[in-house]
Amino acid sequence: MNKWIFSLIVGIFFQINAFSQDSTQVIRDTIFAPDAPRITFTSNTFHFGNLKMGNSVSHTFEFTNTGKKDLKILSVQTSCNCTTTLLEKKIIRPGEKGRITVIYTPKPNQKNEQKKVILVISNAINKEELLYMTGFVEP
Repeated sequence: MNKWIFSLIVGIFFQINAFSQDSTQVIRDTIFAPDAPRITFTSNTFHFGNLKMGNSVSHTFEFTNTGKKDLKILSVQTSCNCTTTLLEKKIIRPGEKGRITVIYTPKPNQKNEQKKVILVISNAINKEELLYMTGFVEP
C-alpha cells in the first residue's frame, strides 16, 4: 500500500512539473493569492507598420484589473529614451480598465526593423508585464 501511495505522489509531482513555468505560476497564484489584483492587457503588441524618420507614432494599450483587490501601477519603463509613456491612472479598482499610451519617436540611428519594449510593474500577482511596439523605420 505504501509503495502505491508513494508512486501516486511521485506521479503527481512529475505531472505538475510537466506544466510550463507560466502554467505552474497561474495555478500557484490561484491557490495562494486568489484575491490579488491581476493586470490583463487586451493586447500586448502593437505593430506600427512603416514609419518615416522624423515622425512619431503612438498607441494606447488597454488593460483591466481582473483581480479582486486594487491594482497599483508602480512603474512603466521603456527600453530607450526614444519611447515615452503616459499612464492614465495609477490605481485601478477591480473590474476597471486602465490605459498606457506609448509614444515612439525614432532617433537618427534607429532605422529598419525596430522593436521597443515597455515594462509595466505593478502590485498584481503577475507583477511584471511586457508590452511591445514593432515596425519598420524608413530613412
